[in-house]
Amino acid sequence: NTNTHTQAGSRTRRPDGELTVLKAGVNSGALCAGVISIHAPRYSVFGDTVNVASRMASTAERSEGGRTHVQMSPATAKRVSA
Repeated sequence: NTNTHTQAGSRTRRPDGELTVLKAGVNSGALCAGVISIHAPRYSVFGDTVNVASRMASTAERSEGGRTHVQMSPATAKRVSA
């Protein structure tokens, strides 16, 4: 497995009292960003870096019991631990 998995120890609750469930993918690299659309402007970020992070989030383990799972690429893990 080329990805690093990290588990946060805290549990966060939503305003309705239910435990929060979060899956995240974090990647480092080049990307493009800008405001898209004239009628309903919105800020968007795109590129291979964003696509990889999105795929990592979609394949990350599902959180259970309010735990948060963050899947990060080896490049990001190296930057975070530096």
